[in-house]
Amino acid sequence: MSGHFLNRRAACHKNEPHFAKGLCKRCYAIKWSSERRRTREIGICKKCKRSIAIASKGLCHTCYLILRKEKIKREFLEEQENLCAIDGCNTDTSAYKLSDWQLDHDHLCGGVNLWCGDCVRGVLCRPCNHALGCVDDSIENLQGLIGYLRENGV
Repeated sequence: MSGHFLNRRAACHKNEPHFAKGLCKRCYAIKWSSERRRTREIGICKKCKRSIAIASKGLCHTCYLILRKEKIKREFLEEQENLCAIDGCNTDTSAYKLSDWQLDHDHLCGGVNLWCGDCVRGVLCRPCNHALGCVDDSIENLQGLIGYLRENGV
């Protein structure tokens, strides 16, 4: 592999390296943002009432993502019978609102902020989600913690 593509120059500025679509990074950003602005209409978001670019269904991008996330939570909670997905969890979730539940998802998936639903593993209570985050979703780290607790008589 020669790596010739690494030496490619932008068509817009011959002294700048190629970034995308034949353009340097600066020109690509300018062209991309101006094209995005033209395709998105400005309006009033139905949920937050701000005047902003409308993404879908009359909602701004933020509100649209929140509603998608809530829909995914409802679907998973129905499957889980309104319980935390972690077996043996004894957290009292009777007073939990939908916003209190946490979506457990694969952080390596491309849908981290898009909530595609494909990377969601389940819905967790806050303590279980926090514990899982502290061990960085690592089975080895969890086994180390279990070993530590066993060694110290817990």
